[in-house]
Amino acid sequence: ILASDGQGGDKERLTAELDTLKGLGITNLRVLVGGDGPDGIPTRIEPTLQKAPGEYNDTILRGLDYLLVEMAKRDMKAVLYLNNTWEWSGGFGCYLEWAGAGKALIPAIDGYQPFKEQMAGFSTNEKAQELFYQHIRNIVSRRNSITGKPYKDDVTIFSWQIANEPRCFSADTIVRQKFVEWIGKAASIIKECDPNHMVSAGSEGYMGCEQNWELFEKVHSHPQIDYITIHIWPYNWSWAPAPKPEDYIWASIDSTKKYLAGHAAIAERLSKPIVVEEFGFPRDAMRNDWGTWGRDHYYQTIADAVVESDRNGGVFAGLNFWGWSGYAPKQPNGTFWEKGMPYCGDPAQEVQGLNGVYVSDVSTTDIIKKAAAHTNVNYSVEALLENDWLYTLDDQKPLRVLVRTKQGRAGRVDVSLELKTDKGETYKNFTTTARPGRITDTIEFHMGLEPGFYKARLYVEKDGLTEKAFNIGCEPTAIISPRDAQDDFESFWKDTRKQLDAVAPNFRRTLIPERSNDVRRTYRIDMISFGGVPIRGWLVEPVKEGKYPVRVAFNGYDSKPWIEDPNANPNRIDFTTSAREQGISEFFPPVKDWATRGISSKETYYYRGAYMDCVRAMEFV
Repeated sequence: ILASDGQGGDKERLTAELDTLKGLGITNLRVLVGGDGPDGIPTRIEPTLQKAPGEYNDTILRGLDYLLVEMAKRDMKAVLYLNNTWEWSGGFGCYLEWAGAGKALIPAIDGYQPFKEQMAGFSTNEKAQELFYQHIRNIVSRRNSITGKPYKDDVTIFSWQIANEPRCFSADTIVRQKFVEWIGKAASIIKECDPNHMVSAGSEGYMGCEQNWELFEKVHSHPQIDYITIHIWPYNWSWAPAPKPEDYIWASIDSTKKYLAGHAAIAERLSKPIVVEEFGFPRDAMRNDWGTWGRDHYYQTIADAVVESDRNGGVFAGLNFWGWSGYAPKQPNGTFWEKGMPYCGDPAQEVQGLNGVYVSDVSTTDIIKKAAAHTNVNYSVEALLENDWLYTLDDQKPLRVLVRTKQGRAGRVDVSLELKTDKGETYKNFTTTARPGRITDTIEFHMGLEPGFYKARLYVEKDGLTEKAFNIGCEPTAIISPRDAQDDFESFWKDTRKQLDAVAPNFRRTLIPERSNDVRRTYRIDMISFGGVPIRGWLVEPVKEGKYPVRVAFNGYDSKPWIEDPNANPNRIDFTTSAREQGISEFFPPVKDWATRGISSKETYYYRGAYMDCVRAMEFV
């Protein structure tokens, strides 16, 4: 629509959106070819493309032509989907209405259950299907009005997609079989019109196949379905309910990992790749004026899973998020789309801004950009873990690196290793050539390390940048650090220790009955430290008298205090303590400025007292 010259057209915005997406590294866009049915229907996008069977809005068709031309300029690819289960673009409901099966129902008006029952009829309505098949032939056989090139010869088209989230909405075995058959026939018709491009079903996966793995596998086992698609919607599927879906982010992530694993197993069996082509998570508290904390965690999870699979030659081959709102202005909370409003990533029947990513959502776009940088490359490098990343001087083994290629790319590729000291100074650089052939090659770097710790970065700069960072060390016991102590270092700390010794510790132990048993008893230890500051610790000691080793644990910066399990380690004493004003030793609501408090003077710096707190704890032990 944005690419058209008619209602809703905005080529200036289209240019800005495409340039921004390209700048983020996004090279694949999933695009609805056009809506179906008359304009003016509640919850439906407009202007629509197909007003009646075979009757098209030429302005929208020319807009599709223009979009493909602009995408080609940016080396972007389009997945073009041709139909829709849902009401927001007309879809199945329109075809059923045109076939005489009654007026297309709208869930928000007519109810979701009646809508599902009506949509279930598409799988068995041959007249409605035939109208759709003719639409497939009309679109897939089209010639671009700007370039004159047939769509079947346009390399900008990545693939054709039968429909957005096709569902059969039925438990009936006959309906399910008809569902599989019409999808297979639609795929075959696309291939007859265009043998040059791939075809996908557009399925959500298990959730879109009546939560039936067998049905999902049947749909995607058809020889004309080239790759598998899945969609993931934690909020829509009640994994993360309102009013604050972000409160359920960790449970949603756990469910998502299981969802990915289930589909991966079938994809491996079918020897077909998977694209996670649609996933989303609402804005925090489902409000446009809130942030994207929950969404960011969710996007990162999906990105990590796909990138890791891609690196390791797994079945996940790409991802598309839903959806891009870009430069659309944010609407007030709870706003639904109406004619004349700017288009954004949320369809007309959903709250505008709920799932869409705006250009101002910088934390989200950063995740997208990093994921794109990894998925757009054609090589991966992996340092093989050996020797626990520690090397010796007398028998220093080489660093072995596994180099993988995608899509069986043969040839040579230069792999570089950059080593820096732990202070960030350049130490050594190496480059060697890998010859991965069709799959992999293992290369070696002879580093000649000196004692020390090093930051390593492996990278390939071909067909995009791929890199892997890690740390290594050599003979740490032989590291000699230069002395940089001030002239008064020894005298300062001796005087500090004397001041600590002048403070009576007043050690007191208080039994904690609820944390004690017949194995070990737990005590709260109170004491006075440097400067008269009180500190505390938890002592857990065996009931049985005897001589035992002691494990002393100092809580980290602002870490939450813990008490050791009295049932664990019955032959050990555990003493856990915190520095002043932190953790166990927090007596009042803290001002968390410990790292800089009093830093202008060695006499008043917080850590002078914190170090003495550690000494006092050891004195107690």
